[in-house]
Amino acid sequence: MSLLSARNLHKYYAANPVLVDVNCNLERGERVGLIGRNGSGKTTLLRLLAQREDYDEGQISMANGTQLGYLTQGVELPDSMTVWQVASSALGAVMQLEAKLRQLEQEMGLPHIAADPEQLAKVMAEYTRTNAEFEHLGGYESEIQVRTILNGLGLPEPVWGQPMGSLSGGQRTRVALAKLLLEQPDILFLDEPTNHLDVEAIAWLEGNLATYRGALLIVSHDREFLDNVVTKIWELSEHNLVAYTGNYSAYLVQKVERAKRQALMLRQQQREREQLERLVAKFKAGTRATLAKSWEKRLARMEPIHLSRKQRSMRLALHTKRRSGNDVLTIQGLSKAYPNKPLFKDFAAEVKLRERIALIGPNGSGKTTLLKILLGEVPADTGRLRWGASIDLGYFSQDLRLPDEAVSVLESLLEGTKLLPAEGRSYLARFLFVGDIVFQPVSTLSGGERNRLILAKLLLTQANVLVLDEPTNHLDIPAREALEQALYEYSGTLFIVSHDRYFLRRMATRVWHFNGENIKDYKMNYANFLNELTLATMPTPVVKPRVHQSVEAKQEPAQPKPEQLAKALAELEQRIADLEATRDSLYAQMADPSLYEQGGGQETVLHCRQVEQELQELYARWEQQARDLEQAY
Repeated sequence: MSLLSARNLHKYYAANPVLVDVNCNLERGERVGLIGRNGSGKTTLLRLLAQREDYDEGQISMANGTQLGYLTQGVELPDSMTVWQVASSALGAVMQLEAKLRQLEQEMGLPHIAADPEQLAKVMAEYTRTNAEFEHLGGYESEIQVRTILNGLGLPEPVWGQPMGSLSGGQRTRVALAKLLLEQPDILFLDEPTNHLDVEAIAWLEGNLATYRGALLIVSHDREFLDNVVTKIWELSEHNLVAYTGNYSAYLVQKVERAKRQALMLRQQQREREQLERLVAKFKAGTRATLAKSWEKRLARMEPIHLSRKQRSMRLALHTKRRSGNDVLTIQGLSKAYPNKPLFKDFAAEVKLRERIALIGPNGSGKTTLLKILLGEVPADTGRLRWGASIDLGYFSQDLRLPDEAVSVLESLLEGTKLLPAEGRSYLARFLFVGDIVFQPVSTLSGGERNRLILAKLLLTQANVLVLDEPTNHLDIPAREALEQALYEYSGTLFIVSHDRYFLRRMATRVWHFNGENIKDYKMNYANFLNELTLATMPTPVVKPRVHQSVEAKQEPAQPKPEQLAKALAELEQRIADLEATRDSLYAQMADPSLYEQGGGQETVLHCRQVEQELQELYARWEQQARDLEQAY
């Protein structure tokens, strides 16, 4: 059943088109991901569909009685209300009854009522009736639901009594999201819902949305979240909307196939047009003039086929002004705690050149604090750390602050450099700052633009150790991909805090996991780390002791010979080739829209993701075995 539809929608700001001839339809039970570059009109489309902004042309219709909930990026909630009051207000009548029960409980404790049997009996009778109605409406289950959702979104019980005015922007967004999930509207719009969530809360939200009974329309740049939640992708590009069936991975394949089909259709149309034009020119004045006129009409009726223009992307290259030593960092017995909040203790690690270390853990577990200890901005309580030789540090802070908000983008970049203004403008163009935007004050930049400017300034330092705290925040998907590729090719060492699991799968070669008061060092990539965590939560099998035990001293296993290593590497390469063939076959299946009809195709998409994950692990093994073979010779 269609809950919401838009036909021939147009929206302009002044004379500039934002949306042109947009058509879309949202069905009950659909989970749609809305993607597009920053500034393409995603939030504008949400506002139009939610009837919070007027459109210039077209029509929007919503089924009678449909309730719509909307999580915006700028949340407005009463500062005086507590977290619990805001979240539980979604339950309306149930919460009113609970408030009445609390009031009646207080009245029963008043001395003048407790001393009067008749008044006490009246209050107790009213309490009994109210409690019965509360139970009938599922009041006690509703309270459990509120608790579950608040905890799932990373809002623990100590926060529930705090007024909204005391919370950070991220916490306010999570409270607003909790309220919407409790309200269960028929249509739920979510604009960047994962922005302020840690990995655990994102995983919880994915599970919650997977069973959502209404329709979902989600703006997100989190590719793994889109893979795990949505069943359809709407892409906004060049002011228009194109729909794809399936999740984000399926969209990537279908988009490539669509571009190929468009190119083929354009070539066919061009050949047909050229043939018709030759025929018209040849016969329009002869005995076949009537036929030539029909060919002319056919030419006039031809709808031109336009290929999608290639969009500008960031062009990043990370260079270092010198090579650091192989021993980058030594940490011994490091501990840090704040009053009533221990973070970590006795952490030790050795970091080598070109390692890419991901710091993983819940919000508030101490990840950013450890980064600031490494940078010398915050002192440790105990322990010591020692940087190696020839270290040049670069830092990306998640707060996106710049030293002077009043200067222009170009002036901010040139500060402390030897670049000429013309060179600075050329350099900024690689980060998509073109035209007059380079003369705008820094204070006017959006979150994504600030991120790109800070990255531009950071890359000029040519540091050989980069400390990155949420570097993908506010970046759209093409910008994230450009950053990933540049970091992947970087010859220095990386320390990364990120909640973008797609990014972590590509980047991390090692994981520091913040768990309670400990940091556990996993010398493996992110995919293997997740597998390790899964295995750690499984029950340990009972292993029967052997009857006969050898008392001989164990010998160290012999080092494999070069021929054995070469054979193992060849077998691994064959396995990789087989899996790549399987992946390509799955891509071809996923490109067929009929696969997703009647809700099918999920098994194929899941199989493809498993194959891609195994390939990432095999690529890492191949790199290690290739190094082993090189050393063996």
